[in-house]
Amino acid sequence: MQKSTRTAYPNSNRRVAAALRDELSPVHLTGPEQEVWIREVNKKMSEPSKRELEFFKERRRLGIGVGLDENGKIVHQRPEM
Repeated sequence: MQKSTRTAYPNSNRRVAAALRDELSPVHLTGPEQEVWIREVNKKMSEPSKRELEFFKERRRLGIGVGLDENGKIVHQRPEM
């Protein structure tokens, strides 16, 4: 059974939150705190933010950018009509 980091480390939640806000370097977290931090960072990075979605929507609208097609060939973005 996994031990709660909250019980073992009363300030863990606060410290992890500070690291997520980039107010504390993750290297200063304990091992269990780093595990929580990594899990939270992965969760945040797995989905694009609203700002990222808007950024790429505008790039598509303007026809800016390149990417790879399903065959791995470079393709250029065309403006959305």
